[in-house]
Amino acid sequence: MTRIEPGVYSYTYTVLAVPGNNICKNKDVKVNITLEKRLDFTGSKIEASKDICESEISTATYSAKIMQGPDNIPNGTYDVNFSVVGPGVSSSENVRGNFVNGEFNFPIRSSYFKQVGDYTITVTSIKSTTSKGTCVNIFNPFSTVLKIYPLPRLNNATLTALPICQNDMATIEIAAPQLLDGLYRISYNINGDNLALGETAEMQSVGGKASFTIPGNLSTRSGLSVITIYSITNITNPSPQCTNTANVAGNLYINPLPNTLTVKAAVKDYCLNAPVTVAVSGLETLTNVIISYALSEANISAVQTITKAVTNGKLDFVIPAELLLNSGETKITLLNLTNTVTNCEVSLINITDDFVINPIPPAPAVLDQQFCKVDEAVIANLEPKGTQYKWYNSATATTPLAVDYVLKTEDYFVRETAVTGCVSEPAKVSVIINDTAAPEMNETADFCGLANPKISDLSNKTNVPATVAWYDAVDGNLLASTTLLVHNAIYYGYDLNETTHCLSESYKEVKVSLQDCEVAQYEFFIPDGFSPNGDGVNDSFVIKDIEFLYPNYTLEIYNRYGNGMYKGDNNKPAWDGKNYEKSGIAGGIAPNGVYFYVLHFNKDNKPPQQGRLYLNR
Repeated sequence: MTRIEPGVYSYTYTVLAVPGNNICKNKDVKVNITLEKRLDFTGSKIEASKDICESEISTATYSAKIMQGPDNIPNGTYDVNFSVVGPGVSSSENVRGNFVNGEFNFPIRSSYFKQVGDYTITVTSIKSTTSKGTCVNIFNPFSTVLKIYPLPRLNNATLTALPICQNDMATIEIAAPQLLDGLYRISYNINGDNLALGETAEMQSVGGKASFTIPGNLSTRSGLSVITIYSITNITNPSPQCTNTANVAGNLYINPLPNTLTVKAAVKDYCLNAPVTVAVSGLETLTNVIISYALSEANISAVQTITKAVTNGKLDFVIPAELLLNSGETKITLLNLTNTVTNCEVSLINITDDFVINPIPPAPAVLDQQFCKVDEAVIANLEPKGTQYKWYNSATATTPLAVDYVLKTEDYFVRETAVTGCVSEPAKVSVIINDTAAPEMNETADFCGLANPKISDLSNKTNVPATVAWYDAVDGNLLASTTLLVHNAIYYGYDLNETTHCLSESYKEVKVSLQDCEVAQYEFFIPDGFSPNGDGVNDSFVIKDIEFLYPNYTLEIYNRYGNGMYKGDNNKPAWDGKNYEKSGIAGGIAPNGVYFYVLHFNKDNKPPQQGRLYLNR
């Protein structure tokens, strides 16, 4: 079957003569037949020239282009009817033009486009100007949208920013009630303590709020920086990207970083288990800081952090004991310093100090000790001795006892201090203070002087005759057992414990009498003369030992005329040949001659005894 193309065709046909049709003879008839093609506009489409920005409304040229679908549209002149519907407009018109190679370009009046919005351009019909209208074209309206985008506006916008630290990235918050949701590029300047011109940033706006960041290299100086946005471009779509001017400014405060040039750390040498204090100086005007540090060498730690107030540029802190378990040289390194008022942090470089954790000396080797109470032993008497040892009355005591602290029966604890100043653990010493009771007298201390009683005789009258010791005074001399007793003398007796070898602290005070004599057992001799010439031999008249037998005796001496020369007794036993009754010849010096005595015994009713004596110088 042969395809017939559209066009005008001529046909001839013969009309035959047939009776009754008023044709007498056959007749040839020629006719022209026009064959039209029915056009199929299915799949055709239209596109506007381009979307524009609000700022281009008054200057833009608007046009559209129709493109054929799968079915070719013949070149030729066509009438196109289209409508424009958008903000403030709803209109249609007819335009005549040419399809050329499947495309139909036509202008659109700019009066349709007066404001921002979406404008729908719809083709409602297309007809060839040569069509007789015998064929109905296949056509469905098709359309395109021309968008006029608003300019981005930062009217009534505000910029705010939290303070940052030097070299930190800053986040600038924008509150822009007229800014539509979308992606924007802004251009801004920085003035003030920092200067930067023509910087750009991108930001996403949602609900009239957006933010952008300023890199840290634009915040190198502390102080006030003024951020001014002078241009904004909507880059949500590849095209068009509408740009508008702006003039929005805000302040950015940049806090200074802590000055590290003067910071120092110092740690003294300490003993193991002692609190180790770190002194940090050079913090200048800071008031409160966070410091991180680490330990190395003999003691290694993870990074530690402390928060501390600063006073006059200084602070100190104690390293936790669990970080210092080993003796030896340890290094502390300060790593970071943060001003807690501004939260500005800076790394610390080469701020270290070396210190030594000295070992604890072993506890001293000790033995329990005993002392006599009478010796009043003190701390200085304890073993071991030496200034490196300190004594305490409990294992936990921190204040040592004084060297003159008097010992008691109790436990003491000694610590040794090494040359490094480290103190050992305490060693316990049990001290016993031995005491002995004072001796007691079993009978009175009465003796007969004529028997020459001795210290041993006094001891025999005590309850501890074998161990008692006698002294001539409380702090006097120890008397030998053979020492003769003295009448009316006081002796001080102490007992010496044979086991502890301790003298009793208390004593027995005893006054001795030598006048306990039996007269019948002893005789005494009354001399019959003396020679008071000062030669040291027989210079006085004395009745020896009479005071033991007759302690209350009295002695009277008379001259041959019966005149009294002398009166004596136990307290005045010797006559030296002078007249003590009254002054006589030669100044009271008794002359050579015979004198008479009268001895009154004053005991047991014994009658006086008379006799004579011869004085010879």
